[in-house]
Amino acid sequence: MRILHVTGTFLSVEGGGPYYVHYLSKQLEAAGHTCRVVTTDAGGTPEIETVPTNRARSVSVAGAPIAPTFPRTLHRAVSAFDPDLIHANYPLPFYSDIAAVLG
Repeated sequence: MRILHVTGTFLSVEGGGPYYVHYLSKQLEAAGHTCRVVTTDAGGTPEIETVPTNRARSVSVAGAPIAPTFPRTLHRAVSAFDPDLIHANYPLPFYSDIAAVLG
């Protein structure tokens, strides 16, 4: 199965959401699935991507990454990857809604 994870932050940001998506992706890949992540560039880009990742440029507003280009980044990832499942995992405004519309 091809699984696209949509999250507001990912590694190199430290915290529950990024770690959860990272470890979930690694376990799913070990079980034979293919995973990709769409996120923002909050926290910068890690030296090594643990899962293939598409990052939308963002600005921090009240500590939350706001990415005006997120819909376009997500649309491109959905078109290129053609996922069987989209897993939206972050309560930032509209990210889950956009994933549902594009999926």
